[in-house]
Amino acid sequence: MTAQSPSWIARTGQRTKAIVTLALACFAPAAAVLAFSLGEAYVAIALLVLAVLSFVAFATTVRCPKCRRSISWMVLSTRPSSRWLNDLFALEECPACDDRGTAA
Repeated sequence: MTAQSPSWIARTGQRTKAIVTLALACFAPAAAVLAFSLGEAYVAIALLVLAVLSFVAFATTVRCPKCRRSISWMVLSTRPSSRWLNDLFALEECPACDDRGTAA
């Protein structure tokens, strides 16, 4: 049995950053709905702002250490909606410059 090598996003040390920003972008709107239903409009608005900022952070901060291109945005905007997330976490190299990635 051979061990599978870590993906590009893991080798560059950006996997946790991607997961955390995506989780915030996904769960903050649900929490905003709950806050709004409890009459906490300001909290709901703050959570929606957090969701937008988290998505922007995801789209702009997962970068190739070599070419500095935003890989998360590249994958998000060029792959089918049903595959972009799997494709991002399965990358073996930077799709822009073919860098294999090393720890950041």
